[in-house]
Amino acid sequence: MSDILAQIMETQREQLPKAKRRTAEADFRSFPGYEKVRIPFSTSLKLESTVSVIAEFKRASPSKGDIRVHANVQEITNQYIQNGASALSVLTNEPYFKGKREDIEQIFSACPIPILRKEFIFDPWQITESRAIGSDAVLLIMAALEFSQIEELLYAASEEGLEVLLECDHVSHIEKLTDLRDRVRVVGVNNRDLKSFTMDQDAGLALLEKIPESYVRVSESGHKSTEDLKKVHDAGIEAVLIGTSLMHAENPGEELSNLLKYNT
Repeated sequence: MSDILAQIMETQREQLPKAKRRTAEADFRSFPGYEKVRIPFSTSLKLESTVSVIAEFKRASPSKGDIRVHANVQEITNQYIQNGASALSVLTNEPYFKGKREDIEQIFSACPIPILRKEFIFDPWQITESRAIGSDAVLLIMAALEFSQIEELLYAASEEGLEVLLECDHVSHIEKLTDLRDRVRVVGVNNRDLKSFTMDQDAGLALLEKIPESYVRVSESGHKSTEDLKKVHDAGIEAVLIGTSLMHAENPGEELSNLLKYNT
């Protein structure tokens, strides 16, 4: 596990007992988002002729610092929806990304595309919380979890009707996919090295190409040009996750629309 990832996970473990005292797991069943009809995440990312984009909302990150700290989640995600996003990713981590779970609660009822909750999840309580706030899918990071935890969390997600984006960053992670059988449909690779924070899209694509085509494969991080998306498309990868370049743009929706012109 990288230093920054270890630090984030340590903070999560310190904060979770307080969160559990504030909200019992059973109480989540009374949240409006708990009864939401889920929108299929994996199906939404399978487009015939173009790369699907998971457009991300975040206010800050450990690598970039403050990005758009006063951003309005409804305004920006509406721009994404209107300009071709296949799914949304919403950072809810507060200490490192200045997110909050209320960001998803504000948008889920009127959102026509699936919402991925981007959070550092290690406990089934967080899975139930993710359903309760209106998420359709959650992120699980293999580098941050033991294999037994991944299995437990995949089971919890299935029980709550949520799909998973399983993030791999090593060939050894891909080798373990066979043990997860049909419990995972979407697999991602982060182009950012979580230890050095260097970006290497070619290395990320090379790792993605080792993942069987039966999965929806997602190239995460660093995409900021039509050339980047064309490279992903030409490699046969189904989807990308884009956050920083969109959030830095004056008009994030217009920037997304421009990126999607890579195949014109």
